[in-house]
Amino acid sequence: MMKLILSSLFIGILLLIYFIVPKNTAVLTITNSSDVIVTNLEISIRGEPCIRSQLLPKTNTKCTFKVNGDAGYRVLWDGKKAEELGYVTNGMDFQDQLTIYNNGKLNLESVAL
Repeated sequence: MMKLILSSLFIGILLLIYFIVPKNTAVLTITNSSDVIVTNLEISIRGEPCIRSQLLPKTNTKCTFKVNGDAGYRVLWDGKKAEELGYVTNGMDFQDQLTIYNNGKLNLESVAL
């Protein structure tokens, strides 16, 4: 009985550590709020790319990145000049939202977890 209690306590502690300790990840949700198809979308952090050939109007997609150091999101789409947005750093997890608007403007909302 004591072994079962200790085993359960040990597993509980491991699960707590798993959920509390940062995994150095950034999850980016990209939303195309425009009325046009976004093509050739490439987003990267420190050279790690997430590529989508197209993103339909009023839809979204997700990219997950391993964060190995300080960086911003490098965003390139539809042949437009690359932009660097936001800031991520290792030692933290991020849940970010990138929105693409009709006028071509990009907006990034970032939440460190």
